Amino acid sequence: NVVVFFLKGNKKITWNDNKTHTFLEIFVSEQEEENWKEALLSKEGKERLIDKFEQATGYKLVCKKIKNHYDSLKTWYTAYKRLSKKNGVHVNQTTNEIEMDSEWWDDRSNEIPEASHIRNKPLQDLDLLEKIFSDAYIGTEDGWAVGNGPDGYVQAEEHVNDTQTEGDDQESFFSETQNN
Repeated sequence: NVVVFFLKGNKKITWNDNKTHTFLEIFVSEQEEENWKEALLSKEGKERLIDKFEQATGYKLVCKKIKNHYDSLKTWYTAYKRLSKKNGVHVNQTTNEIEMDSEWWDDRSNEIPEASHIRNKPLQDLDLLEKIFSDAYIGTEDGWAVGNGPDGYVQAEEHVNDTQTEGDDQESFFSETQNN
């Protein structure tokens, strides 16, 4: 599960934990400096990420490779969040590794293709990934239901139904009451 990219001058980069950590730290710092728009880095933010990454690692990224690595990290983060929210899942609070038996992992790999990547290579730097991607995921646990379209990336919003019956002192979080 090693990801290799070609860089300017055909120099290869193999993404490992250290390079990914550096990439994420720089990405977050650019977000914090507001060098981004609509969840992606601005042109200036990308240029600064390229320069800072080259200074830190000696590798000069090209914009397409930044997007490819960003997309891979987002896919793995989303898969991790889906897996870790399953009922009965044990997540090691120190390593953030999902600790389940082989049968569970085999079932999840059939359901979520990226599960095998998460099983073989637990996510590192979850705190940085959360800063970048935490508001970009919604799934069944967050209100998605069959018929709403594919599970995927949307800006999460809270929806509160303001209909109340007499005597209720709290807002309802259910859109309808079903009668059987």
